[in-house]
Amino acid sequence: MTRGVVAAAAAAVFAAFAGMFGAFPILTPYALQLGGTEAAAADAVSAYSIANLPGNLVAGFLIDRWGPLAVLRVGLGLVTGSIVLYTLIDSIPALVVFRGVHGFAAGWIVPAAFALAAAWLPAERRGRGMGQMGAPIGLSAVLLPPLTGILGSRLGPRAAFAVLAAVIALMMLLVEVLCRTGPSRPAAGAAAAAVEQDGAVRPQEEARPRGSALRELLTDRRMLPVWLGGFVLPFNLGVLAWYLPLAGERLAFGGSAAGGAGLGVMALVAAAMMMGPGGRWTDRPGLRPALAVAGMVLIGLGMALWAGPSAGTFYGAAVVFGAGFGLVFPASNALLADVAAPETRGLAFALFYAWFSVGTAVGPPLLARWQELTGQTPFIPGAVVALALAAAAAPAVRRRGGMP
Repeated sequence: MTRGVVAAAAAAVFAAFAGMFGAFPILTPYALQLGGTEAAAADAVSAYSIANLPGNLVAGFLIDRWGPLAVLRVGLGLVTGSIVLYTLIDSIPALVVFRGVHGFAAGWIVPAAFALAAAWLPAERRGRGMGQMGAPIGLSAVLLPPLTGILGSRLGPRAAFAVLAAVIALMMLLVEVLCRTGPSRPAAGAAAAAVEQDGAVRPQEEARPRGSALRELLTDRRMLPVWLGGFVLPFNLGVLAWYLPLAGERLAFGGSAAGGAGLGVMALVAAAMMMGPGGRWTDRPGLRPALAVAGMVLIGLGMALWAGPSAGTFYGAAVVFGAGFGLVFPASNALLADVAAPETRGLAFALFYAWFSVGTAVGPPLLARWQELTGQTPFIPGAVVALALAAAAAPAVRRRGGMP
């Protein structure tokens, strides 16, 4: 039963990120086809991120009331519907509106999926389970952009969006099939039942006041690797998505194709790490803070390597960064599940992914401005941010990994 529920949650994560990554190659051409300018296309792109953050926060409150599975189902339905509506519109304002709906609904899926998985995973399996949950992110980044890019160039953006909607609908169906032997009622929430490892239920203890529990979560020193790692990773991922194709052009060995290949190598290494050794290592609760900090250090080293002058350092950096990704992600999510109280776990995951969105939004514009002022690539400052925040998180790593 546990395995099916966790697989369903992983399928939902794949759906959420497939919708995001799959839209990247076709959104700007579609906006131009609708008569928009490049600036209008940028508005359509940014509408997703703008709406995603409040979607995360709203999801946190709903998860702890409705249960994660209900929020997951609604989010998947809204994402599928919004992508279908992409194919029917004929104006830029409509594209921006439905892009916002897409981002808002996707903000429900990810925290709900992780809260659902955390409720069913025993503590000694949370590392591997969270790694399995994170691997679909890397796989969707590798698989969906080439698929929709090829379809968009050959059949047009509308056809590509229709196929993307079909992929999300298939994942939504898979979630229902995998959950058919799952919980009969939500496993998370202040008023919900708590699920034991054997699938039985027991009444939860009296919930603490939400404000008190949330304050404890935000101020608990054991959470330093979670909050700082949850900023370092998306901050630098955003920088890579923006700048890596330009770096490939500067090195004159493939331009945007090299940038895509670099991101692909990074995603594959991250997925392999999360499904393999990273997940196994983070199954040990006492190691989770140390592994999160180690992952931040690897991300910083990868960013520094990307400043190198050759193809070897370019792809070597992708491997090192991917390994860091594969440690930070499962360790942070497992540690969050350890520290958060069951009645506020949904809100805790929502805050984490809202913070994740902040990192993605802040990195590119901040380092783009730095590049304009200095004429230097953004890789070194990205490395400095990662290593500095890793040093700030290090005090949380004590004996037994900083856990009580």
